Amino acid sequence: MAEPTKYALRDLPGIAELEDLLRRIAAERNPEWTPLADGLDDKVDRLSRSLFGVSGDDTEDPPETFAPEIIGQMDKWDAWERQFYTPEPKWFDLAEFGWDVNNADGEELKCAEHFYRQIVAAHKGLMGRLPDAPRSDGEIAKNAADWARSLEADAAKFRRGK
Repeated sequence: MAEPTKYALRDLPGIAELEDLLRRIAAERNPEWTPLADGLDDKVDRLSRSLFGVSGDDTEDPPETFAPEIIGQMDKWDAWERQFYTPEPKWFDLAEFGWDVNNADGEELKCAEHFYRQIVAAHKGLMGRLPDAPRSDGEIAKNAADWARSLEADAAKFRRGK
């Protein structure tokens, strides 16, 4: 049974802009080669880390804390991957977790596929966080360090320009 909708992906910060970009890319004559797609993976990763504390790539390998009783790396990876699918195997219906990944017209957002693993991982408590959860100390420290590096780079550009 699906949980009542608690999260609407379309309402999260940055999703509308990403969805607009994905629609513009899809409308291109050759979407695979359009300059609009340059840096798309980085944009998705930054948004994902902002919303969920992890990127899709981060969910590809189990964290050290996952199933410490499993010794074999392949067995551990197989058990990890099974966390993201139903027993059939198929993708979970994210509505079961209280997520609406559709636009206002009821069509699935183009960007939904970019956040599937992060939503499942956060919902199940495997890694990351749900968007309304507080950020971890590690995430806050990393964001502060990234911000400091950005400010230092901007200051260096400013000094060179004078």
